[in-house]
Amino acid sequence: MILYMGVQLCVPIILWKSKKNTVFFSSIPTVIIPYILGAYYFIEHARQDYGVEVYIEEIYSYILLLGVFSYIMAYVCGFYSHNILYKKFIEILHILAPGNICNVLKGTEVLALISIVLFVISFIGMGFVPAFAENVMAAKYMSGEYQELYKDFAVTYRSALVIANLSVILLLIKLAVANGKSKMICLLLIVVLVICLALTMRRSQIFAGVFAFLFSFMAYKKKWMFGSFVVGYLLIYMLGSAGNAFFFYMIGLGDEPELYDVIRGMPDVQDQLIFLQHWINEGWSPTMGTNIVGGLIPFHSEYNLSALTLYVIGVTPGEVSSGGFRLPIPLIGYISFSWIGVILVTTVNAYLSGVVLSLVKKYTENRSVEEFIIINAIMIPSIIGPITDIMTGISIDVCLKLIVVVLLFLVCNYKMKFR
Repeated sequence: MILYMGVQLCVPIILWKSKKNTVFFSSIPTVIIPYILGAYYFIEHARQDYGVEVYIEEIYSYILLLGVFSYIMAYVCGFYSHNILYKKFIEILHILAPGNICNVLKGTEVLALISIVLFVISFIGMGFVPAFAENVMAAKYMSGEYQELYKDFAVTYRSALVIANLSVILLLIKLAVANGKSKMICLLLIVVLVICLALTMRRSQIFAGVFAFLFSFMAYKKKWMFGSFVVGYLLIYMLGSAGNAFFFYMIGLGDEPELYDVIRGMPDVQDQLIFLQHWINEGWSPTMGTNIVGGLIPFHSEYNLSALTLYVIGVTPGEVSSGGFRLPIPLIGYISFSWIGVILVTTVNAYLSGVVLSLVKKYTENRSVEEFIIINAIMIPSIIGPITDIMTGISIDVCLKLIVVVLLFLVCNYKMKFR
């Protein structure tokens, strides 16, 4: 397990040793906390508390070990092969890339206001705000009694989340170049958007846009400044991992937080072992790739990968305060096409990821910091990123973000063309 995650973390930085390689730096805490630290805590915990058997751990290890070899070869091949796929990605970026950064920034305030209005409509329409709901965790995941209230406003709520993260990045860019009144407006909108995101209780959403901006921005700073930022990012991530423990302690419903709460906040290893034991012991059949499009079916379809992980362990999505389990790529391959899927899915995913890393390296050469931020933090994750993750499932949120970003850049280029 540690070998697979270590390889997944280190291969990108070995191929491209640069501060601009945010693929590597942004994934440091997502590997160290749940897998490297979590391995020592949760494997024993899974045995004692959930009865995970040794042979399940062995199968889990074999799946990840097979994934290691597939990942390394495919990623390296993808990075160095400038084939037709690479050229098509370049063409897409050339078509959508704004000819003038200012054109993109002009409509930023309007985009932010749209997001805020959508949040207000969603909160009023649903009749609750997750952060102030009676059952905070159920409201966060829109489960239990909150599920029916959420259904009619799912599109507006999810659109608000997507547009808010995009707006935060653009507002931060504009904040850096704006003056006087415009700077104050940008700052005010950023604060309001962060508050709106915080009210959703989704930790990954709250500062996603802020960190996407900062990683790209700090890549242009001195090494010691960038290094200090990465360390700070890791510490903040650790604090966020223990966020629930701190929250419940502050409202008087939990004990004083401990260091182990950081690890407990990301029980990925334990979840995966429990899931795999149910999958094997109960004789579940491979999905045959239905999880690729399952995320496009709303409201807990059995083809949705996140929902499937809950169905497998005997839990009905929507009735529990959980969004499902995060599975590593090789394990997704295993449940999709059995053992051949471990190689197939890992290879395709790694190859496409290698192509994208090479694309980022080439396409961001000699760019200004503003251009780099837009390309690295918005365009590639939103437009090209979904293609790299196609084997792990396409979600409604990913499609919404893709549509918003493509429309934004097409409108900007259209205005410039006919000016």
